[in-house]
Amino acid sequence: MLRLRTHILHTYALLFIILFLLVPQPLQLDHDRLSSEISNIPASHILTRREAIINYTRALYDTYSDGNYSDLGYFHSCLYATPPDPRLMTYPEMVDFVPYFETIHRLDAIGDFNWSGCVRLLNALTNSDTTNPYYGLVNDELYGFATVFSCNDAVKLLPLLNITPDYDAIAQYVANLQDSNGGFIYEGYPTTPPPEPNLLNTYFALDTLAFLGRLDLIDVSAALDYVESCYNADGGFSFSPGETSSFDDVPLGLLSLKSLGRTDLYRINDTTNFLLKNWDNSTGCVPGGTPVSTERMIWALTLLGTEDRIDLEKAISWILSCQSSYHGEFLPYPGAKPADERFEWARAAVHTLDLLGSLQRLDETFPIEMFPEYSVNEWYLNYIREHFGNTTSDQGFHFVIPNTNIDLVRVMLEMAPGVAILCIVALPFAYIQWSDRQKRKKRRERLHRRRAR
Repeated sequence: MLRLRTHILHTYALLFIILFLLVPQPLQLDHDRLSSEISNIPASHILTRREAIINYTRALYDTYSDGNYSDLGYFHSCLYATPPDPRLMTYPEMVDFVPYFETIHRLDAIGDFNWSGCVRLLNALTNSDTTNPYYGLVNDELYGFATVFSCNDAVKLLPLLNITPDYDAIAQYVANLQDSNGGFIYEGYPTTPPPEPNLLNTYFALDTLAFLGRLDLIDVSAALDYVESCYNADGGFSFSPGETSSFDDVPLGLLSLKSLGRTDLYRINDTTNFLLKNWDNSTGCVPGGTPVSTERMIWALTLLGTEDRIDLEKAISWILSCQSSYHGEFLPYPGAKPADERFEWARAAVHTLDLLGSLQRLDETFPIEMFPEYSVNEWYLNYIREHFGNTTSDQGFHFVIPNTNIDLVRVMLEMAPGVAILCIVALPFAYIQWSDRQKRKKRRERLHRRRAR
């Protein structure tokens, strides 16, 4: 019976792929067109750097076309990002909220935002089904599962929004993610092949348990052995044991040792020398890097207490030079196209300045050419109109968070008028979702490797 069911799922999955290939694919973002818009700008607006970042973040907060907040509680990754859309099997995730809240918190601007939509979204992410083995846990996305990332977010950030997570359930779930080699896997949902531990997952797991004071639930000695197995002879850390060192992974290793109370194991000179091989002191950044790579470097040096080995003023100046006077957004490097803006660059810049105790530099006067405004790409709107009918607003389809007390299956069936295509492949939906999980997992890993505490 299992084999027959597998064949059926594979058959329908193949049908889905064929149908998908027959659907015209969306065009890419026209960067040249966006850059050419700079010539049509109004008079400058005088703000501070801090105010410019807050305005930019506010523009990314999901809004309707009339400028009013839609109260959905998530943020866009950039000013031209496509919104979550259940018809395309994309839903709001924790990463659509957490980094933004952290950044606004660092900027001391929590009171400038209405967080009621975020509270509603986060409540919807909490598993409230008492018959579910994952009851009490906070999922990484709607219709998803709890991960080491979402558990860490839950215990640290939810209380700031007056949401009390189930600490005991989270601690036990995270502890159960420990592998026999001492490292931690991504989530408890069974997958084939079984997931492999890595330093990223291990850091988030140890950080969560240490924060809760529940390291007693795990084999601490095995966890320490695993972290040390990623600490290479050259002073760097690798993502998994036996791999090549990367400065990107150094903060993860150092923070993992810190969570275990073993900062005495820091090889300060070796690790500092390893890091400095990837640093250009004349420019104040990682060669060819972005605010994220520079953030990781400075983060590691501050953990070691050797940040004075670099020219900090040049580093700060480089970070600030990544802020564009177009909208006040941050770019991947000075002089990049405005279309390359991403909130991730702003998040990394703010955290780096915070690490260096230099957030006051954001109070400098900073003129911008126009206020930022979120806009859905026209190719996306055309795609939706073509395949799912007319949109209800010129800002594209807006996801409605379901009431967590109602039947989610019924919600799925009542969604968009264009659901006919998805109905054809409704039977293998679980199989398709499982396949997509791997891609989403990789995306989350990339995003969370950039996360800061």
